[in-house]
Amino acid sequence: MSKRLLPVLLASFFLAFLLVLWPASSEAADTDIQNGSFVLFGGASSVSDGGASDGSAAHMGNSGLGWNIQYRNWDFGSLKPGASYEIYARVKVHHAVSAPTGGAFSLAVYDMTNARYVLAERTIVASATTNDVWANYKIGTFKLNNGVNLLSFYVAQTNNAAQVSDIYVDKFIFREYVPYTIEDNSFLLAGGAALVHEPTAADGSAARMANGPGAGRNIQAPIDGARIEAGVPYDVSVVVNTERSNFLHATGDAFGVGVYDATAGAFVSPPKVYTTADDAIKFRYAFVWGITLPASVTLNPAHDNRVVFYQVDNAGQYQALRVDKVILTKYAVDDGAAPLISAYPYKISPGNADGLNDTTEINYQLTGTQTVSVTVSNSSHAIVRTLLSGVSQSGANKLTWDGKNASGGVVPNDLYTVEVKSGSTVLLSQNVLVQNGVSVTAPTVNTAKDYFPKGVWFEGAAIPKNSADAAAYAKAAFEKIRDAGMNTVIIANFNPDDTAVFTAVLDEAAACNLKLIIHAYVFRTVYNDALNNDESAMYQAIAANLAPLKNHSALFGYLLYDEPPHNNPRLVDTLTDMKRMMESIDPAHPVMVDLSGVHSAEEYYPSTQTQMLTSDPYGALAGRNAGDFTNLGYPNVHYENLLDLLTLQVRRTPANAAPFWTILQAFGQEGWYREPTEPEIRAMTYEAIGRGSKGFYYFMYQTEIDWEGMVDAQGIPTVKYGWISQLLSEIETLKPTILGMRKIANAATASGGGGGSGAYANADVTTHENAATGDKYLVVVNHNVASSAPVTITIDRSKLGIDISGITDVYANAAVSYTASAGSYTISGLSFAPGAGKVLKLTKSASMQTVSGQDGAFTVFGGAQKNQADVSASDSSSAVQTTGATAGWNMQWYWNKTSFVPGATYDLYAVVKIKYAHDVVYDANQYPSFPQPTGDAFTAAAFDGTTNTYVTAPITVAAGSMENMFWHTVKIGTFVPSQTHTEYVYVAPAANASQVQAVYVDRFYFVKH
Repeated sequence: MSKRLLPVLLASFFLAFLLVLWPASSEAADTDIQNGSFVLFGGASSVSDGGASDGSAAHMGNSGLGWNIQYRNWDFGSLKPGASYEIYARVKVHHAVSAPTGGAFSLAVYDMTNARYVLAERTIVASATTNDVWANYKIGTFKLNNGVNLLSFYVAQTNNAAQVSDIYVDKFIFREYVPYTIEDNSFLLAGGAALVHEPTAADGSAARMANGPGAGRNIQAPIDGARIEAGVPYDVSVVVNTERSNFLHATGDAFGVGVYDATAGAFVSPPKVYTTADDAIKFRYAFVWGITLPASVTLNPAHDNRVVFYQVDNAGQYQALRVDKVILTKYAVDDGAAPLISAYPYKISPGNADGLNDTTEINYQLTGTQTVSVTVSNSSHAIVRTLLSGVSQSGANKLTWDGKNASGGVVPNDLYTVEVKSGSTVLLSQNVLVQNGVSVTAPTVNTAKDYFPKGVWFEGAAIPKNSADAAAYAKAAFEKIRDAGMNTVIIANFNPDDTAVFTAVLDEAAACNLKLIIHAYVFRTVYNDALNNDESAMYQAIAANLAPLKNHSALFGYLLYDEPPHNNPRLVDTLTDMKRMMESIDPAHPVMVDLSGVHSAEEYYPSTQTQMLTSDPYGALAGRNAGDFTNLGYPNVHYENLLDLLTLQVRRTPANAAPFWTILQAFGQEGWYREPTEPEIRAMTYEAIGRGSKGFYYFMYQTEIDWEGMVDAQGIPTVKYGWISQLLSEIETLKPTILGMRKIANAATASGGGGGSGAYANADVTTHENAATGDKYLVVVNHNVASSAPVTITIDRSKLGIDISGITDVYANAAVSYTASAGSYTISGLSFAPGAGKVLKLTKSASMQTVSGQDGAFTVFGGAQKNQADVSASDSSSAVQTTGATAGWNMQWYWNKTSFVPGATYDLYAVVKIKYAHDVVYDANQYPSFPQPTGDAFTAAAFDGTTNTYVTAPITVAAGSMENMFWHTVKIGTFVPSQTHTEYVYVAPAANASQVQAVYVDRFYFVKH
């Protein structure tokens, strides 16, 4: 077949040759495509050959330039996702003369969809072949599963029959590319360097080189020339660990490293001295991450090349260097779309309409202004949909295809081609595969809802790589964690090479009655384009990742991602899909995503909807006065309103029962965070309680280069261990109260207890309610973290909505003195230690007589709905009215006249919340702020339907006076209910949709005087 005349593929060709079932490949295993799957042209044929691997081969003569032996495919999804493969053809030739010259045959990989080479054609010269001897000839290295474009793997003639008369092809070989690793037992050691036991190294050992005077190259990793290719650039990574005399505060040079050509007597790349300032050595456990040298290198395989480590004269700070291994990785191209067009995802499953890869986004770049049409064709070249017709465009453009035809029906499974055309000329094309999707199911119960974690963040990279050492390490750590009063451990970056390490660590957790939330480092291997585009492959990869974990009794759940970055919609989509798949594979264990800050919470939680909302709102920034938790990265984003915004992500959906779990700051980091004092850790903890947190983790357990943990570098408890142990003891006492209460709109104010050098005028106070008992609570936190302070608390009785019979300090189980007046309850001069918090129970008076009407008894009009699921409502449902252009009396309660004592006076209340139309706004710099709505939220009144007169004067509640999605108790009026007339109470949402999205009513109730 001529290179200039590539044939058009017919539908029958697809059926015959493209639907090849690939065996799953394991690491470094070969996947062979035998000649029975080839496409033959120009007289090429299959012949018997006893030397071929399956007894037959494809044969062609050499009297032309045709690509007459090809393997064609478009879906390589069953190969390891995201992995690189080395591609070979097993070929033999017959020499027409004893010493042939010229070309024997050519090989390449060609993208037939985009008419471009993926791996450029290379010609094997006749002198490099042996007559009638099979040999593997390399075409190149690339990633095969980053697209579904039609690829041709070919062996071509060279029109040189006078020298090489016959060409035979046995098979094409796909061999997973594994980076070349040089382990420490292959190192050359000098100057006292030696192998030592290193539990956190993958092979249990490392080469140790002491620092000191001179620059001895005392550890050298020799590079085997047979393992590298000439003319190919390699990235060089070193997996190392440094020993420091002062673990947290070592300074200066740490070690030197370079790539040295001993044959030429010169460095291939300039040697580099790593210092304390280099981010690469800031982690104690670089054995996990490794360090990639600044520049790639191209080596001569015939030379004696070595990666050399040399000492630095700074042993007082950095005593020694430990080296586990050296890794050389070569660059590999992929088979993705041409640079000017792409589809994401390129495999879609619109048929099940489950939100997993149901649509594809087509991005394309035009080099100039064109009048274009965009069509979608099936494998028979019939157009099924026109996405764009005759539109003038230039530059970057984007379209979405939903997998449907022109009639709106879902297209059948097939390979489809999106073509960007100018008239009849195809400018760009991209394939999209429509296939069956995976079936995912949602958990029937929220397994996190009633769990109260008291835990710590734990660096999994510190865990040894073999099960015996891992068990010993985990036992020592978990016993201390248990003794600190903890029940849960988040293990981040946990990446054992042996899955037995998972079991060993989980077993030790079970022995200490601890539950683990595991961030298996292997999850990160799922974040690659091949899996993002292929839900079936992603599902299989996740199932394999969860298999060694999911059946252990000590497992509580999975940490899928820690602090996902801002403005990454593709990652939002990927994490959402992964979370749904993980819950389907293992519904017993919830999935956690740790959200950091305003942007992260706003972008990820509405989509991921994890069973708990977890965030790390650290308050003590570097350069701030003690106790100042304001302006956390952005103006007007304070610790308090950040916590409220985080919990709002859950409250936005009234039926969502997800708890809020807080990762609390117990560390400092130079240039970023100030090491918090004990009163500050206490204040941040109690403020989190006040903002609705139902679980706590402290960051972190181990001491790392940039922060000091609960234990030091030797595992000995630091002062913070005692601080946090005491806090957790208090939280354990408070736990039943915290679990039973929910935050509502504030009914109290505080005087005194300000701090942060003026950042706060007074103590922080929040109001809560126990829906089951009717008792209410205040959480009060002293902002003064330097000294004790008396705090006076004034409680507005009309906002509280109940009569109380006593106030109790819940932790101390002690009565708190207060005074009562017609309008308020006042606690005077309550003493608080520095940064201290108190939970105060306001016991509902047993003598208080009420008459209540829940939303189920309402009469609704004008689009209002009742009995809507609402986990925060007193009976788990509420009535809701979406605001519009009118303000009707659309939520009404007609009470039963016989429920009241004749002639008695009653106060009438409504329990109402509103949803702001705008929760967060961002300025041109993407700085967030939290606007208060303007105008009215609603009006309310009691009305006499018999006389058509008001029983109470209508009240109007300003939107700005209401907290976003927190229940408010609103006093409507005081009167004597009629024993004869028909009376009712209403709430009428204001016609203020630009400021208030919706108004909710839980109940109305009367309190008898």
